[in-house]
Amino acid sequence: MYPHFSKRANEIFSRGCLKAKEFCQEYIDTGHLLLGIIDENEGIAFETLKSFVGNPKEMIPHIENIMQVY
Repeated sequence: MYPHFSKRANEIFSRGCLKAKEFCQEYIDTGHLLLGIIDENEGIAFETLKSFVGNPKEMIPHIENIMQVY
């Protein structure tokens, strides 16, 4: 997709794009990317998020609620 991104970053970005489409949104913001990172379930970004919140999967309903407001 984007040659200057790593393979994993492209995968997360692609997942973020899918999340944006699920919410019928034409843009990708941090909430979509967070959901993409959580879906990846591994890697540096996921582990960093995990170190702050414990179980990132518990954040999904909260992020989705925020995404529905916009």
